[in-house]
Amino acid sequence: MIDKFKNFFKDNEPMLECWGNVVIDQIRKALNSKNINADVFLKISGKRVKEERSALSKIVRKNYTDPLTQMTDLVGARFVVLLTDDLSILQEIIENNEIWDASKDKDYLDAIEKNPEFFDYQSIHYVVRSKKETYTDALGIPEGLPCEIQIRTLLQHAYAELTHDNVYKPSIPNVPYQARRLIARSMALMESTDELFCKTIVELEKAVALRNELYEKLLKLYNAIITPYESVDYLFNIELLDCYQDKFNNDSFELIKSFIEKKTYLPARVQERRENGYLNQQPVILFVYWLVSNNPRVIQKSWPYNSLDSELSSIYSDLGIAMNSSIQ
Repeated sequence: MIDKFKNFFKDNEPMLECWGNVVIDQIRKALNSKNINADVFLKISGKRVKEERSALSKIVRKNYTDPLTQMTDLVGARFVVLLTDDLSILQEIIENNEIWDASKDKDYLDAIEKNPEFFDYQSIHYVVRSKKETYTDALGIPEGLPCEIQIRTLLQHAYAELTHDNVYKPSIPNVPYQARRLIARSMALMESTDELFCKTIVELEKAVALRNELYEKLLKLYNAIITPYESVDYLFNIELLDCYQDKFNNDSFELIKSFIEKKTYLPARVQERRENGYLNQQPVILFVYWLVSNNPRVIQKSWPYNSLDSELSSIYSDLGIAMNSSIQ
C-alpha cells in the first residue's frame, strides 16, 4: 500500500499543485465579483502540497487502509482574514462554488456552542472535492479530488502558529499545566480583542456610510452621462469627499443630479478634458461642480490640491464664476 502511494504521489504532485492553484483562483475571483478587493481582504493566502514524508507518516499513524481516499489534505489552501465577521464571506463562497462539492470538516463555533467554557484552537476547515474531471494547464484534475481549506482570522492564525506543533501536535511529550493555562488565557483575550475590533469596524462603517453612498451614486451617475473611465482613483475620490464632509447630507445627491441635469453642457466639457485632466477622470468632479456653484468663495480658499488648480479654474470658468473675484 505504501509503495502504491509513493508511486501515486511521485506521478501526481504537479496535478495536486494545480488543483490547489485552482481553488485559490476560484476564491479570489469570487471575492472580486462581490466588489471585494481580494488583495486587501485576504491578509494571507496560499496553498501547499503535503510532503511525501509527512503523508507516509500520517498513513502509518492513522492506520489508513485507502490513503488516496481517506487523506483529504494532500493538497490544502489557507485563507486568513482580519476579523471573524469576514469569515462568513469566505464560507458562503466556499459552500456555493460550482466546480466543487464542499463539506465542513471542522468549525470552532460549533465547539464553542457545545462547550462555552472551553478555550481551544480555532479554525474552520472545509474539504472540497472536484465535481467532475477538468483540465487546466494541460493537467487533468480527476473528479472527487479533495483539497482541504482552512480559514482563520489573523489572531487565530497567530494562535495556531504558536500552539499547533507545540500543543496539539506536541514536540513536548507532556505540556505543562502552566503553559496550558497561559494558552487558555491568551485564547480568551484573543476572543475579546476580536469582538472589540468587530464592534469598532461597525462604528467606523456607520461614520463613513453617507460618504460611501454618495461616492457610489456619483460613480453611477458619471458612468451614465460620461464614457466610463477604466482607472478611477477610489482613494482620491474618498479623500476629496472627506475634505468637504460638512458640505453634504442625505439630500445632496439628488441636488447634485438635478444641478447636472440643468447644466446640460457639463458632461461634454468633462469628456473633452478627460484625456489630459486628472480631476475630469473622477466621478467626484460632479460633486465639485455642485460645490463651486453653491460655495465658490469657500471652495477656492479650502481647495487642497495645488496640482489640480488649473482644472478647478476650468470648473469656475464653465460655471461663469471668476475665481479671483469670488474671494474678494
